[in-house]
Amino acid sequence: MKCSSVIQELIDWAIDRPDSRLPERLQNHLNDCLRCRSEWESIQGWTQLLRPTEESWKPEEGYYERLTEQAMREKRRAVLTRDIRRDLALDASGWFSLFQRPAYRWAPTLAVLLLIVLPCGWWIQYSIDVIGQFDYSSGQVMAMADKPLDPRKGMHIRRSTTVQTPQNSESIVLLESGAEICIAPLSRVTFLDEKTVRLDHGRAYFDIAKQESGFQVLLPQGAVKVLGTAFHISVAQGRSAVIVTRGVVQVSNANAAEKVFSGMECNIAPSLRPSTPKPSTRILAQTRWVNQVREDRNQEELRKYYPSLAAPKPKESQP
Repeated sequence: MKCSSVIQELIDWAIDRPDSRLPERLQNHLNDCLRCRSEWESIQGWTQLLRPTEESWKPEEGYYERLTEQAMREKRRAVLTRDIRRDLALDASGWFSLFQRPAYRWAPTLAVLLLIVLPCGWWIQYSIDVIGQFDYSSGQVMAMADKPLDPRKGMHIRRSTTVQTPQNSESIVLLESGAEICIAPLSRVTFLDEKTVRLDHGRAYFDIAKQESGFQVLLPQGAVKVLGTAFHISVAQGRSAVIVTRGVVQVSNANAAEKVFSGMECNIAPSLRPSTPKPSTRILAQTRWVNQVREDRNQEELRKYYPSLAAPKPKESQP
C-alpha cells in the first residue's frame, strides 16, 4: 500500500469513526511503516483537540418558573393587542369607516385601488433583484449596491451588493441558495448572485448546504468551488488560505487545481500553483469564532423578543 493513500484513509477514519478500531490492513501497515505510524499519532492528537466536549446543562433554580411566567405574559399581551385592534377597527373613522358603509359604495373604490396597487406591486416585485438577506450585524457594517443598503436583520441583499465590516464589526448573511456567510471584522465581500461570492480581503466563513452545488468563491489569487461543505477563507498580504471544516472544496487558479478535504488547509499565492493540502492546526480557533458570532446573533434576538431570557449585554469599552 502507498503511504499517501494510507494517510488519507487514516484521516477519513479519524473524522468519521474516531472511536472504532482500525482495519487489519491499515494496522499491519502501521506496524511496518514508522512514518505512517508517526502520522497516525499526530492525526489522533488533533482529532482529540477538535472533538467537542459535551457538558450536561442544568438550569438554575427557578428557571422554568420564570420561563412559564414570561410565556403567560406574552400570551396575555398578544390577546390584549388583538382586542385593542378589533376595537379600533370598529370605532375608528376615516379608512375604517369606509367598510361600514353598504358594499355598493366602497366596492368601486376598492376595485380602482386594486387596479392601481396590483400592477405596481407586480412591477416592484420583479424589478428588485433580491438574492438574500442580513441575519445579523454588529458595529458599523456598510452595505452598498447601486445605493447604500440597510444592514439590519431581515433587510434584503441585491445582486452585486458589497458588504464591508470595519474594526469591531461582524455580519451574517443568508443567501437564497441556503448558504450562510459569517464575515469577520476588516473584511469586504461582494455578493454577485446567490451562488457566486467574491472575497476581496479579510476573513469569512462559508456554510453551504450539502445538496447545494455550483457555489463558488472568487479570490484575488484564484477561486474556490464548493461541493456542499463548510470552510473558512482569509485573504491578506497577497495570499489566500482555505481551511475546510466539513466536506470538500476545489481550490484553483490559473496554474493548477487542488481538492481540499475536511480538516485540511491550502494556501494560494499569485503566479504559483495552490499548495499541497495539509492538516490544519487553526480549525478550532475558526470554529470558536463562528460559534461566538452565531451566539451573539441568538442573544440579540432574545434581547429583542424575550429580554428576561437573554444574557446581560456586555458593556462596551470606553475609547
